[in-house]
Amino acid sequence: MPSHNNEDILSIYSETLYISPNNIDEFKIVSGNFAQKVLVLFLENDLNTTTDQLLQKMMAGCKLTSNDYYFVSLKTEMDALKAIQHFNPAFCILFGMQLRSEILQLHKEPYKPFRYNSIKFVVSDPLSVIVNNEQLKATLWKNGLKILFQL
Repeated sequence: MPSHNNEDILSIYSETLYISPNNIDEFKIVSGNFAQKVLVLFLENDLNTTTDQLLQKMMAGCKLTSNDYYFVSLKTEMDALKAIQHFNPAFCILFGMQLRSEILQLHKEPYKPFRYNSIKFVVSDPLSVIVNNEQLKATLWKNGLKILFQL
C-alpha cells in the first residue's frame, strides 16, 4: 500500500470541512479592510509601534493600502489555521509561525512562497526578529513578497 503524506491527501479538499464555532475570538483584527484578501498573521506579543510601522512599509512596497489587507494578531500559533479558515484569504503572510494543527503539520521553507488550497502563502521569522535585521528584510522582500505579489 503506498504511503501518503498529509499535505498530499488534504490538498484534494478545496472546501472547509469543519470550523469550530468556539474560540473564533482568539484573534484580533488590528487594522485594514481586506479588499484584496491579503491576510497578515503574527502573534500578539510581537506587535509594537516599530513592528507595525515595518508591516505598513512592507505592504506599501507591495503596492497595497490598508484597504487591501487585514493585520491580525493571534494568541497562539495554533490559531493560524482557524484564522485562515475564517477569513478565506487569497494571500497569507505568516510571521513567526508555520501552518499546524492537531492533524496538519506543514513545515515550509521561510521566505519562499507556496500555494496550498488555492491560497498563496509566505512564512517568515517573527516581526521582532526581522525589524532589526536588514538581511532578513531584504530576503523577505526579494525571495518572498516580491514573488508572492509578482512585483
